[in-house]
Amino acid sequence: MWNFIARLILSNRLPILIIIGLLTAFMAYEGSKCEISYSFNNLLPEDDSTAIVFQNFKKTYGANDNVIIVATDDKNLFQLDKFQSLYHFNQKLNTESAVDSVFSATNFYVLRMDSSRTKFVFKQAVSKLPASQHEVDSIKTLLYNQKFYDGLLWKSGSNISVTAVSLNPDSLDTPRRNKFILNVFHKMEEFAKANNIKFRYSGLPYVRGMIGAQLEKEINVFLLLSALITAGILFFFVRSLKAVLLSMLIVGIAVVFSFGTIALFGYKLTLLSSLIPALIVVLGIPNCIFMLEKYFEEYKSHGDKMKGIHNVISKIGTAIFMINFTTAIGFATFALTKCAILVEFGIIAALNIMVLYVLCIVIVPIAYSYMADPTEKDFRRHEKKWLKGLINKVNFLVAAKRRWLIYAFTIVICALSAYGISLIETKGRIVDEIPEDNPIKVDLHFFEDNFSGIVPFEIIISKKKGQIIKEKTLEKTLDKFTQLYALFSQYPEFSKPVSIVDAIKYAKQAYYNGNPDEYALPTDDFERAFILSTPSASNDKKGTMLNRFVDKERKTVRISIPMKDVVSLRVAEIKKDILPKIKKIFEEKNYTVDVTGPSIMYARATELLFENLFSSILFAIAVIAAFIAYSFRSFKMVMIALIPNIIPLLITAGVMGYFGIPLKISTLLTFSIAFGITVDNTIHFLDRYKHELEMNHMNINIAVTKTLNITGISIFYTSLVLFFGFFIFTSSDFGGTVALGFLISLTLLTGMLCNIIILPATLLTLEKSNISKVEKQRLKAEKQQE
Repeated sequence: MWNFIARLILSNRLPILIIIGLLTAFMAYEGSKCEISYSFNNLLPEDDSTAIVFQNFKKTYGANDNVIIVATDDKNLFQLDKFQSLYHFNQKLNTESAVDSVFSATNFYVLRMDSSRTKFVFKQAVSKLPASQHEVDSIKTLLYNQKFYDGLLWKSGSNISVTAVSLNPDSLDTPRRNKFILNVFHKMEEFAKANNIKFRYSGLPYVRGMIGAQLEKEINVFLLLSALITAGILFFFVRSLKAVLLSMLIVGIAVVFSFGTIALFGYKLTLLSSLIPALIVVLGIPNCIFMLEKYFEEYKSHGDKMKGIHNVISKIGTAIFMINFTTAIGFATFALTKCAILVEFGIIAALNIMVLYVLCIVIVPIAYSYMADPTEKDFRRHEKKWLKGLINKVNFLVAAKRRWLIYAFTIVICALSAYGISLIETKGRIVDEIPEDNPIKVDLHFFEDNFSGIVPFEIIISKKKGQIIKEKTLEKTLDKFTQLYALFSQYPEFSKPVSIVDAIKYAKQAYYNGNPDEYALPTDDFERAFILSTPSASNDKKGTMLNRFVDKERKTVRISIPMKDVVSLRVAEIKKDILPKIKKIFEEKNYTVDVTGPSIMYARATELLFENLFSSILFAIAVIAAFIAYSFRSFKMVMIALIPNIIPLLITAGVMGYFGIPLKISTLLTFSIAFGITVDNTIHFLDRYKHELEMNHMNINIAVTKTLNITGISIFYTSLVLFFGFFIFTSSDFGGTVALGFLISLTLLTGMLCNIIILPATLLTLEKSNISKVEKQRLKAEKQQE
């Protein structure tokens, strides 16, 4: 088959190049449509019960994901000049096309009874620019008297003031959304600098905007670094500008294809898929190295360029396919996780790795067919005496009398790794991938320190029959809420809850003309009846206040508790612990209780992904093992192949335990990816070993030595390229990407050592006698068929 493919490629060189050129232009056009995803809601499958509860919650109460929260701790904020500046700025900010409203100390509303005492209305507290300090002081007193806003617009016992900037949905539903968000942020920073104010930011639009901007930056940085580093290493070893430029051309075309496929599949660039272009660059160079090494080997043996190019395709086409296929399998297993982000990442990465394989197997032979024959100078450039000396030392080490040292050292390392694995902790937070010194994380700590957290923990309580909020049972219902609030206070992770209770307290204060002492639950039937029966209670342009906490049918209520960004395991523990206690207060025979929110979604996603990713790792090992068994027709060869590839995974896991690197989504990805890549060297080695075994009359010692001399050099080359290629990800601002880059680099480095030391030693040990008669007959039959 490969002889036919070689003839097909070499006899249709120009048409193939034209087709590749046209396809590249098409993919470049499609890739220009690629957009960055700003959503973090697709961690769970749509049919997951936790996801269903969250989606129903958003339909009833809204997503609340369009608000930028801005806080400042400034004792001079209510000084006339600074307050006037803030007033002007907020008025101007409110005119921005992307801004829906600005809710702050200069623009807030108070709940009051109307003049007829028949309904509640919101009245604007600051209707004009205050002209005196006395007016500003009155505004401050009025704001601080609205206890409903404590923790929302101000914090009691401090100088902290909060502004909520709501962005309109149209501006967020456009590819230019990040531009709008960053524009608002930059305007606020300009104002803060001009007025000597320190702003702290939070809210999903801000977090998404900052991460999106960093993502765009890192895509370009990673592409540039991966190209420079891999090209530099390649040039150091082959000392050929032509080889470097050809390799860069191939990976460049593959990068264009990766962007094009993302767009064609209707996907968007996420934190994971943004790594694919750089991965393509890193993974493409080893293909080129293997093919170049084989070409020079062939040409040196007979001096015929076209024959050498033909043999490159026909002799190592299968091996290169196996190498790329196993790497693709390592990524493709993520499609089994049922997590949209990982599924997209796995599909696009696996598909483009195989595209990269096709480009290499086609373009490298065609390009060299047009080039001049290699010269003696070219061969001298490929020779690395120091590297050959290193390989000779490895050959000396794997000799029978010294092989026990390898096994003893390996056993010790595996034992130490096993202990290190026992030290691994499982952790994961919503903003876990953001480093501690990043402004997002710094501001998050500010909100956690001053407001005990801002991550919503939502509790939904529904009445099975009838309304949960009605006049006859309101007293009992409010008593149940009082018990709930007492329960919440037992959890240090929780901040002040907000619910229908607070809305009713505020309504009572409004009923008594805004007297702050009346901010309390109604104490008699008349107050309760009046608050519930007042028509169009607390109307404003966003709807009634009650509708923010109760559904329209008054069968379901919502309790929103800001909480700290704790590890996902703790969130799961809180959910498991608090649900039975809530159900004891709101008995199950009459009520249903659900908990939801971003923290619950992330905890469930982490739990599900751990289950799926462990399965995917085992699946990757099983598929690759089956592939090796099919290719080499030997179970013994499967065991020989797996040993030097399982050990690096154990070492990496052990290092994680010793260095306190937690097991989380980003670090768990390491094992499937790294296994798929490290096994490439094993396949390359075993494929050559099989060939040398035939050529050397089944003499295992000679076959292993020659295989190590030939493939050891290319394994060293490719492993260094991959090591430094993945190591560039440690320059990321995202902790998960840093961990991924470091751990994969470590696994590839140890994988290289295992494949050039443990693999040949294992071959010599397990097959040190002679090849079985069956194996001899099979090899003889294959040779006759050729």
